[in-house]
Amino acid sequence: MNRRLGAMCIVAGTSIGAGVIALPMVLAAFGLVPTLFLVAATWWIMYRSALVNLELVLQSGKCLDIGALGRLYGGPSTSIFGEVVLLALMYSLMGAYFYGFASLLCQVFSIGHSFHGTIAIALAVSFIFLMLLPMRWLDSVNRVVFGAMLLAGAILIVRLCGAARFHWDVMFPSGGHGGLWLAAIPVLFTSFGFQVIFAAMAEYCSMDEDALRRAFFWGSFITALVYCVWTWSTLLAIRGHSGEFFAALAAGSVDVGSFVSELSTIGGGGSSVSLVWAISVSAIGTSIIGVGMGLCNSLGRHLRWEGAGNSLRRRISIASAAAIPSAVLAIVIPKAFTAVLGFAGVILAILAIFIPVYLLRRCGPAKVFYGPVGERKNSIFLLAGGAVVVCCELLHICL
Repeated sequence: MNRRLGAMCIVAGTSIGAGVIALPMVLAAFGLVPTLFLVAATWWIMYRSALVNLELVLQSGKCLDIGALGRLYGGPSTSIFGEVVLLALMYSLMGAYFYGFASLLCQVFSIGHSFHGTIAIALAVSFIFLMLLPMRWLDSVNRVVFGAMLLAGAILIVRLCGAARFHWDVMFPSGGHGGLWLAAIPVLFTSFGFQVIFAAMAEYCSMDEDALRRAFFWGSFITALVYCVWTWSTLLAIRGHSGEFFAALAAGSVDVGSFVSELSTIGGGGSSVSLVWAISVSAIGTSIIGVGMGLCNSLGRHLRWEGAGNSLRRRISIASAAAIPSAVLAIVIPKAFTAVLGFAGVILAILAIFIPVYLLRRCGPAKVFYGPVGERKNSIFLLAGGAVVVCCELLHICL
């Protein structure tokens, strides 16, 4: 039971992270009523895609990532493609998380954006030391941070409800342009990005199919519930407090630090300020832990050292290989938080849906662990969802 609870927290913690900040920013122009349907549809697609990925892992009998599964079921070319896509996704997410974390710290300590790169480098160094901790320690840290985030979020939502005001322009699309609405769907899709931790989770749950299914069902369901409640409460409170700021938010011209600062003001100052910053920092922090574990797990299969004496050196090399490119992305890409998350949605659609569905057809198991994944209509449903995400991001880029 303790292991199952930990698995659920890792799934939810990996997903909830950056989406807490990103979703109100990108869904403001979309409207809260469409948001409910979008979140519900995205949750169901991601959970069903998780079953397909878990099915492939269980059929293999080993804790393999998508690249290794591609080699097993699809051949060398599929393996290379899967590995490249997986690494691209995880590096994109880590770059976005480092950027968002650095932006928050700049706002907290009231320092100029010129220090953004320095903070990103400091975060990379901290991440390296964090990944040197044993797995059970990371699990404990993640549980504490995740639990604190949920508790602080619940308290803050109650306070924000006092400032919430009903307005029709919050409930339905009213601001921005078509490009902003198209951008919201890939970012929402990426906000459920727990697919990067399948191999690590399979090892953590000792390949227990029931424990894995429950972890991803309840972990993703908690994610969907938190996103809905949080987005509704924050946007209604922002609209009730400042129509001008809400208009800027709906137009896509608000940065991460400004958004969090506005929430602090709405909360009434004092302890509310601490709550807002604690939620923001812990939200991105849990994502860094979850995705960082998946990235290091994947890189560990490629960076091999001979001899037990090089164990610490190997772990430092793996953590450095994960942290340094991520910090570079956070430094060189302007407004990397939402921009990279949208791009990551396309990569995630390929990784979480297109490749696994293809591999499952190639695998053709006579008996499946999760019955629904073998149905043709399930594959059609998932492929259609993935196609929508890809088309939205491509149209957004063109517009």
